[in-house]
Parts: sequence; C-alpha cells; structure tokens
Amino acid sequence: MSRALIQLASVPPDDLAAQDRTRREAALQLTWAAKQNTDMVVFGGPDPTARADLLQLLTLAGVLGLRSGIAGGISRLGDDAFLERLVGSGLAFASLPVFGEDAVRHDALSPAADFQTTRDVLKQLQARDVEREARVILRRENLSRLAAIAESLFAYAPLRIVFAFEEAGATGSMPPLDAAARAVIAALLVLADSPMRPDGAELAFSGFPLCAIHVFPDRNADIAPWRTELLEASAAASGRIKTARCEGCAEKSRCGGVEARYLAVSGDAELRPIPTTRSNSFVYRPTGRIAPFDIERCPIQNGKIPVGNAARRLFLANGDGVDVYETDSGDFTDAEIDRVRRELGQIYLDLSGETLHTDFQVEMAKLHPHPACVACPAYINCPGVWMREPADVFALAEAKLLPWLEQLSGEILDVGGGPLRYASLFGRLLAEGRIRYTAIEPSPPALLTTFIERHASSARLLPIGIEEYPAPQARFDWALVLRSHNHFRDLDLAYATLFAALKPGGRLIAVDNTAYGMVRSAEAWDRLAKLDGAPHFEHYRNHTSEDALPYFIRAGFEPIERHPVGPRTANQWLVVLRKP
Repeated sequence: MSRALIQLASVPPDDLAAQDRTRREAALQLTWAAKQNTDMVVFGGPDPTARADLLQLLTLAGVLGLRSGIAGGISRLGDDAFLERLVGSGLAFASLPVFGEDAVRHDALSPAADFQTTRDVLKQLQARDVEREARVILRRENLSRLAAIAESLFAYAPLRIVFAFEEAGATGSMPPLDAAARAVIAALLVLADSPMRPDGAELAFSGFPLCAIHVFPDRNADIAPWRTELLEASAAASGRIKTARCEGCAEKSRCGGVEARYLAVSGDAELRPIPTTRSNSFVYRPTGRIAPFDIERCPIQNGKIPVGNAARRLFLANGDGVDVYETDSGDFTDAEIDRVRRELGQIYLDLSGETLHTDFQVEMAKLHPHPACVACPAYINCPGVWMREPADVFALAEAKLLPWLEQLSGEILDVGGGPLRYASLFGRLLAEGRIRYTAIEPSPPALLTTFIERHASSARLLPIGIEEYPAPQARFDWALVLRSHNHFRDLDLAYATLFAALKPGGRLIAVDNTAYGMVRSAEAWDRLAKLDGAPHFEHYRNHTSEDALPYFIRAGFEPIERHPVGPRTANQWLVVLRKP
C-alpha cells in the first residue's frame, strides 16, 4: 500500500484566512495524490482532530477515491459522536501517540490525551473496524520499558505498534539517537518471541535514519511527506532533514533523515552512513595466445611483444607458449589491480568453470609469477608470465586457524555466522558441553537456523548486525569474526561493541579475505557476462590484516598472533587479539 503524509498546521479558530489557505494547500496535495494512484493519505500534524475542516478534507479524499487516516494528537477522538462523524466521512486509519504502559508513566510524558482516553479510543476504533496504530513516542524516560509498553498494548489489539523517534509537543525530550536505536532493536528482539503477542500484531519503527536500524528494513513504517511540483514541501514539512554526513550513504535516496530539532541540539555525530558495496574480485578473460614463448629469451624484454597495460594483462604459461588474458573491470582501478597482483600476489586460475565459487580449495588454483619474471628488472612494468602454485595455499591458511578454534570454551559470540563453515567443529564442542554458542547474522540461511534449532539448549541466533547488537557487558569468552570483517558497515562501532561484550582476557579471532583476480575460460566468462541483473556485491571493503589492524587497536585490543596475506599465501588473513 502506498501512503502519502499531508501535514496540517495548527490554525487559530478565528484566523479564517489561514484556515482557508491551509485547506486549499491540502486540497491540492489530495488532488495530486489521487493522480499518482496513492492508496491512502494520512493527515498529520500536532493535532489534526483540532482542525475545523478535517471532516471536509476526509470527504474530499473519499470523492477522489482515496482512503484517509490521521496521525498525531487525538484531543477530540474521545468524543464518540465526533469519532462517528469521522468514520462516516471516510476515516479508515488512526495513529495514536503512547508514552507509557500505565497511567502514571504515560500521563507524566503525554502532552495531550491521558492514558485512559487513549485506551478508550483504541477500543472505539476497534469496534468501528478502523485500522489502528499505537505510536510509542521514544523518550529518555521510557527507553528501558519499550517491550513492557508494547505488551500492555497487545490487550487492546492494535494492528501495529510503532516505536517512533520524533518530537511530540513540549513535554519531555528526545533521547540520544544511538541509545534509542539500540533500545528499539532490543525490544523488537524480545517481542518477536513474546507469548503475549497476538496473531496479526505488527511491530515497526519510524523516524530513524536508515543507518540507525539498518538490520530491520521491513519494519520501517515511515510515511514520506507528500511532495508535488506545485507545492515543493521543504524539509520542515516533515521536520526531518539530512546532513553532509549523509552524502555517499548507500541508503540516502530511501532515507527520511533525522528530526531537524534533534540535530539542532545534538548534532549529526551519531549518524553512521552506510558505505556502498563493492566487488571483491576481478576477472581476466582470454584474448589470444603466443607460441612459442621462450622465457629465457623473453620476447617482451626484447621488445618483440608490446606490453600494453601491465596491470590489466596477464600471460599464463601453457605448453610451449602463453595464453594471453586481459581484464576490463571497472570495479578496480589500475593501482588496485596492481596491488593485488604484485604486493599481495592474489591471482587464481578457475578450475571448475562454475559461474560462482563456493569452495575455493577445490575450484581455484593459486598462480604466481615465473621466477625469471620476479628477478627481471623490467617486471615492474610488465604483465609477467604466471604459473600454477604447487602448494595448497587454502589448506595452509586453514591450518593456521583451526588450532585456535579447537581452543574455544565458555561463551562464544560468532559474528556473521551465516555460512557456518565450521558446523562440525562447533557441533562437537556443543555436544561436549565445552561451549555455549551465540550467532549474530542479519540474514540467517536455513543451514544456520537448523544448526541453532538442533542445539537449542546451548545455542541461540540473533537476526541482526553487529552494529545493532545491544551487547551485554563482559559476557563472552571468545568472539569470532570469520570472514565478516569486510561485511561490517561501521568497523569502529563493531569492534567497540565486541570489546565491551568480551570478558577481560577474552579473545577475538578475526579472519577475512583480500581482493583477488580470477583467470577464467572463454566459456565461463560468457556465462558470467550473461547473468541477469547487476552484480551482487557483499563487501564494503577489501581489507588486508594491515588495513584492519588500526580498528582493532582503537577498540582496545592487543594483537597476539597475525598471519598476513602475501604472494605465496592464500588471500585469507588471520589476526588473534586479546582484551586486556
């Protein structure tokens, strides 16, 4: 359902000119909404029920084929006769502000309707089959009681409960954005399993920038303010704006911003822009063959073969000649490709021909430049001849990690545990009673869900990201970041959270992969090029352990062991750290 929000200003009853002007503005927006095939318009504002022309606007909406609703103050909804007239004029939806789970707490914060009136109106709306929404307005005083407030509303059977980060009158003050987001996430997690939650009761949030509660995109109940070519609604129409920190955020176009009044007091330091995703690999495809090719009498060094763009060309030794490969990847600059090739040495040969790889150890073979090329002074400006690496570099990388995983004991926090690569090992440790396992995964696959269900007595799953995790202080003995570092949106926040969650002396094991180049056959390249849709990138960055180390240090961790990526290793790095 598409909805449009029309803000109705508070107008003094004796100011007829202002009433007429704002009514005409609302009518223009209604007309435009109808042309855009909008399903419902919601009249908002400090108290739309105080407007003398509300019944007229509801009637006009109905004439234009629009369902209508109200959101904001409800000073007149307690009047049964008036409510009956609203319903008769087409009222189909009402959103009521709620501040507490009982009269004492609600009435202390509510600038308008008292606790009993709000509950009575909910009952009356239910009896008239009007779609209902209870907006729990977040305040410093009620953050710790959000789940209790929601559970108290379950008895009144509203169709939806929304945790709203917004200004509502002069009473109270908006809480810190970060604290409010964490409180909402914690409440959503608790309420998801609440035995009191009736069937059909929805839980949502509104008023937050998407970077604050990125993990629950389907719970965002924002209604964007209606904008037309005739009425260019300013940021003040909704009271929410974006700042310079929002530039470059992947969610900027879908995000409503933050309350302007909040930013005026607190600034925008709490905003955590979501970086754009990027590819973690580039492809070399075949473009020709040179045979014969005598590396001892190198035709490149002798000027018989043009070098071209050294970063984007590669010669693969094959029999008495070389196969020529090139990449036209736009996801990596020449300098980035050159670093992957020369500094990190992360070039691989596709062995499987599969479009997507799931088992690097079986499907890929490491390549390295010919020793004669490495020793050649011209190699710095040359594509070089590459050969297969005889060693199983992936097995060697795993051999560095597995002894650490065998040491796991006590409370374990696995961040980004979706693929569950070590299910057998973790299952054994759980069966032996050595560990209690908590997995954090914003998009848990069936494999992980099944694993948690199988070990339900000592394992649990939280379907959130580390940035949203309301971490308990000093609970865990080990934290695992197994190939999820490059998936974190906010590294400083992620590692600060993990540092707080670990006990003193607790260990952090961080593993991830750098970018790499892949040499593919013509057939595999054709299949890859014909894939429908845009490429799906999951990484926000392609860090090496050197890139990641400053984030660990800033969070307070002390490195114990580090295995970086190099020309003769796999593209997997390992860092083990300790909380002092």
